[in-house]
Amino acid sequence: MAMVAFAMRAYIKQLFDSNGRPREAQHLVDDVVEMFKVWEDQKESNKLNFQFESKESGELCKNLIKVFNLDKLPGHNEVTSLKDARWAIIGEFSKQKGFPLWSLKYIDTSDNIKKIIDNILKICEPDGLKNPSLLTETLSQLKQNSLDLKSLLIQTSLFEIGFKKYLHGVEMVDVKEDEIEEAIIYLRQHLQGEIGTWKENDVKEKLKDWRIEKNTSDDTELRKALVNLFDIQTDSDKLPIIDSIIDIIWGISLASVQYPIWTLKYVTSDTEEKSLLTDLHKLFIIDNYANLANSQELATRINERMDELKALISDKGNFYNGFINYIKGIQTIALQDSEIDSAISYLNGRKINIKAWSEILISNILKDWRLENSSKKEEEQEIPTTEKEEIVRWVQNLSPEKAKSILNAMCDDNVTLNLLKKYVNK
Repeated sequence: MAMVAFAMRAYIKQLFDSNGRPREAQHLVDDVVEMFKVWEDQKESNKLNFQFESKESGELCKNLIKVFNLDKLPGHNEVTSLKDARWAIIGEFSKQKGFPLWSLKYIDTSDNIKKIIDNILKICEPDGLKNPSLLTETLSQLKQNSLDLKSLLIQTSLFEIGFKKYLHGVEMVDVKEDEIEEAIIYLRQHLQGEIGTWKENDVKEKLKDWRIEKNTSDDTELRKALVNLFDIQTDSDKLPIIDSIIDIIWGISLASVQYPIWTLKYVTSDTEEKSLLTDLHKLFIIDNYANLANSQELATRINERMDELKALISDKGNFYNGFINYIKGIQTIALQDSEIDSAISYLNGRKINIKAWSEILISNILKDWRLENSSKKEEEQEIPTTEKEEIVRWVQNLSPEKAKSILNAMCDDNVTLNLLKKYVNK
């Protein structure tokens, strides 16, 4: 036993237990005793499950400790392995900052810093240490950008700034400045795990939940306004939820005209009506949580223009006329009256649900229609009779050598009439 213990001296701090902690001299003495016990009892022992730490892992650990000042964190004054460093970053470090490390990606910083942050967070995941190339890449990046990253890490306020910027940028939620603190409180109460383990997508999905819950509680006036505007028959004492009302509008009111509500913008000259119709269309888009952010304000605007909007909606011809006015106004298409039926037939042939119709989508589809139409017209153009006769005369007067030259030239897509003239000496 003494000889084995002596031989194991070379592995002091070179072997690591399953928790990533290095085995000190005293630990190895215990390990040797445990090993002989296993031999005697002929039973396995989990205490003898060790691993070597790669050179890259050890060096990366040291760099992380230095850049993040991990050895200064309470309870982490003995960070001795990469596994320790990972727990310190997603645990106490992120807790002190109050926001996850990836928040720094959303301040004005370089792509290199963003890449390093992504890689560090990948290493902090359960299987992060199983990717040697990731460790090597991160170590190299950290060495090259350590000063820049450290200068960001020490500024705690940047974490909050970056996190708020991320929340403001989440599509379909549209967090207002006066709502941001309320949203953060909701996230802290509903996201599971340590702050350092929060993922961007988890935050985004939970933020959508916050918006839905918030809107459900204060959208009564908007629901009343929509029921009145579209003459929806319902129990006045029990209004449907906003999603159900929108489903009714799509399924009955707009389905009967086969055009989205934004088309009405092109039959009115009133600026406020145009703005309202735009906002209503946004509201009707599936999962568009953002448009309920100011439901009370939208309800007030609808009520102020209720008669005018009802007049527009009640005349089904307005939808068609508005659509025609829009497509005729697309300058890049230059649609003629004689082409309207062809353009609409092409659009209907795409079989796109009117819920997905937007001005940009319709414009792009009709650009395709215009290109295809133009190509067909070019293909249908015939060579003028005079040119046909001229070509026939050239061919009849060609010598075999010149005919061969012309055939060779015609293998090139760039052959032109002038090139043919050159070969026949015209």
